Amino acid sequence: MDSEQIRQDRNQLLQAGGMVRLEWTLLRVFGRDAATFLHNMTTNDVRSLNIDSFCESYVLDVRGKIVAHGFIIRLADESFLFLGGPGQMATLTAHWERFVIAEDVQFECGAAQMSVWAAAGPFVDEWNNDLDDTKNGQLQAGVLFDVPVKWMPMAVFGGRTKLVVLQTVEQRSALTDNAERRGLLSLMPDTWESLRIEAGFPLYGVDITIENLPQEVCRNLQAINFNKGCYLGQETVARIDAIGHVNWHLVGLKCGKTGLTSGQELKQGTKTIAKIGSQAWIPQLDCHLALAYVRRGSESPGTQLQTDDGDLEVVGLPVTSDTHS
Repeated sequence: MDSEQIRQDRNQLLQAGGMVRLEWTLLRVFGRDAATFLHNMTTNDVRSLNIDSFCESYVLDVRGKIVAHGFIIRLADESFLFLGGPGQMATLTAHWERFVIAEDVQFECGAAQMSVWAAAGPFVDEWNNDLDDTKNGQLQAGVLFDVPVKWMPMAVFGGRTKLVVLQTVEQRSALTDNAERRGLLSLMPDTWESLRIEAGFPLYGVDITIENLPQEVCRNLQAINFNKGCYLGQETVARIDAIGHVNWHLVGLKCGKTGLTSGQELKQGTKTIAKIGSQAWIPQLDCHLALAYVRRGSESPGTQLQTDDGDLEVVGLPVTSDTHS
């Protein structure tokens, strides 16, 4: 990971901007019973969504473990889109298909027509920056290089970066051509990872797995509605809410100049005290930052973890200018 190139890329984002097409999961769910089905299969209040509104949510198994994580967008009365990190399509489709009995619900990969982009720079700075990712959101209309688009007011890559959703091939082709012509597609993938991790947004498959419980990810306000009633895995979520704690918490963990390895477990003797997810170089911290799970009692910002691999510091997420180096 080239820390100097990340600095240069992020300076370019501030001055000229940049874009990237995200290879995320785009799964359409449609049919007369789609709203009720999704409401019963996710942790947030899908049934209350209006057209072009969305919510963040988990999909759980019967044990309350996380099968998938992402956003549910209502595209029309009987049509929804699951938008989440890469690699969730097959597992999520198979999981949901097992629970379709007589319901009118169908599943279809949306990637042939739709796409999702991250865009940052002066050309989107004038778009509304009043982000509140603790509430259900509404897709916003915008124009990007003469292409009409819709974007999500979610700080997945930080407040200055917009998540743009395109619903047609024509939009995708026009936006790609304009971005290439302006040299906006040249930023390294590590730069976008740096922005995402700095914002504290986890991805399924690396920061969240089937071994995690929803409350461990520490996005309760964004992704769980505790008043919606029954859904698959709800008993576990309610029991944890009643107990008042889980044993692991997702935090930011400063990992020094060389970083650590995704999937690495940090130990103190024979005891595992941290589990490393994704990581990236964060210029304002001048070090690597990982999204990592630490044991209950160690999740407060400023906590020093003494491990066999050295001392590490917990930092608050998202990283801001007030975060101490």
